Amino acid sequence: MINHARTLLLNESGATRPAPDFFMEEYVDSKYGQLSLPAYLTQARMPLFGAGADIAYKNYVMRLVMTLLHSTEFVSYVYALDSRVTYLNRSSIVGTPNKLAATPTNGLALTGSAEVIGIPDSIPQRAYWEWDVEVLSGGPTTYQVRVSRRQPYASSVFTVGFADGHSDLVPLPGQAQLFFRFKSTMSVGETWVASASVLPVVNVADLMAACEKSADAGQLFGNTDPFKVFGELWYKHAYLTYRLSGYLLAVAYRMEEVRVNAAG
Repeated sequence: MINHARTLLLNESGATRPAPDFFMEEYVDSKYGQLSLPAYLTQARMPLFGAGADIAYKNYVMRLVMTLLHSTEFVSYVYALDSRVTYLNRSSIVGTPNKLAATPTNGLALTGSAEVIGIPDSIPQRAYWEWDVEVLSGGPTTYQVRVSRRQPYASSVFTVGFADGHSDLVPLPGQAQLFFRFKSTMSVGETWVASASVLPVVNVADLMAACEKSADAGQLFGNTDPFKVFGELWYKHAYLTYRLSGYLLAVAYRMEEVRVNAAG
């Protein structure tokens, strides 16, 4: 299948993926169903995402690890699963800016404008944030505004002043340095979605250390190819990119065994 190795390592149902323009989204076959993994493989994948990571964070990590896998000659094992990949021509994650947006969600909001401003914090296992913003009551200079973070859900009501064509800064729960601001006008009943795509901080050395704690040599690697080759990379190579390639390829190929066996 297209993006075969990436799809396996991500292991998310293709039928429930977000839109193609979502943060670092790549093609996942709609027929791919999330695999039920044995305990050792669940443990082996844990360093990638941890527990509770959001979709955007997982996409970011997959961009990172697929770039790493394509950096050595052992990428041949990625292509051996399926040569069709869609992610090679993407811009570098290093140059990807944080994206802040305010999107009107009803007609009343269209009469004015708004913005999300500030410097977002990088939060572990989180790369995408959304809040619903609604003007509940008030006017013309003071309003009650409800802000509801979508995931994990949290809701607060703020008293917001409006003067000289803009409102006070409205806090966005979960991001201490991000704020929503109404501009031009404010109307009772108007609704917005505030969003932030925030590049997380992922330390490859920390990823390596986590993999060292999670690897079960007796099950992940082995004495037969290609697992013997992967084990040689992981245990004996001097360079981090090669070591991690061995680990990631072993996980992907063990997952492919699970997929093939499940298909019968």
